[in-house]
Amino acid sequence: MKVAFFLFFPPTIWAPGGVSVRVERSKAALERLGVHVSLFNHWERSRDFDLLHVFGSTHEVAGLVESAKGLGIPTVVSAIFDSGLSVWKGWAAVRVARLLPLTTVHGLRRRLLHRADIVIATSKAESAALHSRFGLDPRKLRVVHAGIDGDRFRDARADAFTERYGLKNFVLRVGRVRRNKGQSRLIRALDGLGLDLVIIGPEDPTDPQGVREFRSLLKGRKWVHYLGQIPHDDPLLPSAFKAARVHALTSSFESLGFVTLEAAAAGCAVATGPYAPIVEYLGSRPYYINPESEASIRTVVRRAYENGPDPGLAEFVHQSYSWESAARLLKDVYSALLDQTKAGRPIGG
Repeated sequence: MKVAFFLFFPPTIWAPGGVSVRVERSKAALERLGVHVSLFNHWERSRDFDLLHVFGSTHEVAGLVESAKGLGIPTVVSAIFDSGLSVWKGWAAVRVARLLPLTTVHGLRRRLLHRADIVIATSKAESAALHSRFGLDPRKLRVVHAGIDGDRFRDARADAFTERYGLKNFVLRVGRVRRNKGQSRLIRALDGLGLDLVIIGPEDPTDPQGVREFRSLLKGRKWVHYLGQIPHDDPLLPSAFKAARVHALTSSFESLGFVTLEAAAAGCAVATGPYAPIVEYLGSRPYYINPESEASIRTVVRRAYENGPDPGLAEFVHQSYSWESAARLLKDVYSALLDQTKAGRPIGG
């Protein structure tokens, strides 16, 4: 079986995020199962694959999915859906797209998802949202949980990070630096608590205003340590999780909150917004915050720092979520789709 992966999400080209890790780790895990995975390069125009798997469902890739379907290429889309819209704004977007004779971002995404043969969600919550918001036929929706490198984070040692930076038992935030990721809110919320805050992640070039605000907050705050980007494959990253006491995810919205799983596997207490997928994954084990409220962030992060991680959380994550189990589910999805394609049986509407 030959599968081509495609990822085009402009904000992560120069500032990689969780979706980039998902592509890399899924590719490696599938190859261990005997699936040949290539990274689709549109300049080569190669069609030496049986199936195309597109990661992300933003409007920028609508044309690619439509072209693939026009050529008869079986196509899977990992939606990675996270609109960032309130319920009423989401309803308004749907109504506008239906009533006005205009091409809207919502309309392009809806068309893309309906053209795909299979749409993958990383949680039941995401699947339900896709069905509700875009009217997707449930028969074409599949849930494939995200994985993590459990051993890598569980077995990491804090020494490498502590010896290099002289820091231990701090609050950690890993992720792209931009307004909706909440690093600036986190800094303001923790001001005066006497805790060290370590921030790791590239500055997002698509949000210059957010980056300027973040840089201004670094001035004069010696307790905030911005280390820039540490590549996901660098051993210093799991070492940073091991050296931290709390990981705080303060994004306005998240499609999952992938970094929370890694932090939990490393033994951190995890403070996170109540994003529906992470609640589904971890239940009551995290410390939940209102990510838009600095008062909530301050209170909950301090409680997490004082009380430590939920007993058994690290082992639960390690046992429950792996790239190997996710890859086996993906392989099953691919095989079923190719079998149905050969038999001429369409999936869904």
